[in-house]
Amino acid sequence: MNEQTKAVSELSRSAIDLAQAAGDLGALKVIFGVFMVMMLLIIAMFVYQTFTTSKRLAVVEDAAKKTIGYFTPIADRNVGREEGKAIIRESVTRTATVIKYGILKIRYENNLSPGSADDRIKGLIRTEHNDRNALLGRFMLVNRKLSFVCEESDDSAMIELMKEHVYMSKDKFTASLMAQEVNYLMDGVKARYQNKIDELL
Repeated sequence: MNEQTKAVSELSRSAIDLAQAAGDLGALKVIFGVFMVMMLLIIAMFVYQTFTTSKRLAVVEDAAKKTIGYFTPIADRNVGREEGKAIIRESVTRTATVIKYGILKIRYENNLSPGSADDRIKGLIRTEHNDRNALLGRFMLVNRKLSFVCEESDDSAMIELMKEHVYMSKDKFTASLMAQEVNYLMDGVKARYQNKIDELL
C-alpha cells in the first residue's frame, strides 16, 4: 500500500512539474516553435525538389533536342534518283530473304503434297507485297510515291518460284540452288524497278 501511494505521489509530482514547465515557456511558444520547425522543413524539401526537378527536365530537354535533330532529315520524304534506287535495292533484297526463309520453313515444317501449302505461300507473298508497298509509299520521287515501281505480276512469279522449291523432291532440292534462283529472279525485279526511276527522271 505504501508503494502504491509512493508511485501515485511520484506521478502527481511529475504532472505538476510538466504543468509548471508548460506554464513557464508558454504553450503558445511551444506550438509556435513546432510550427516554425515544420515550415523550415517544408521549405527545405520544396527547394530540394525544385532543384532536382530542374536537373531532370534539363536532361529530358536535351534528349528531346537530340531526338528531333535525328528525325528531322527523315521527315523530308522527298528522295532523289540514287536515294530512291538504294531504298528499292534494300526493299527487294529483304523480300528475297523472306522468300528464301519461307521456302525452308514450309519445307521443314510439313510433310507436303502438291498444293497443300499454296495458301501459305500466297499469304506470305501478299503480306510481303503490302509491306514493301507501305515502305516505298513513305517516300516521294518527283511528286510520286516510290511504290509506283511495284507490279503485281512480280508477285505471281514469286509465288510460282516458291511453289517449285517447296514441292521439289528431297533428292533434287538444295538450299544453294534455291537461293541462286531466288536471287536471279529478285535481281531482275530490282533492275526493272530501278529502270523505272531512270525513265521517270
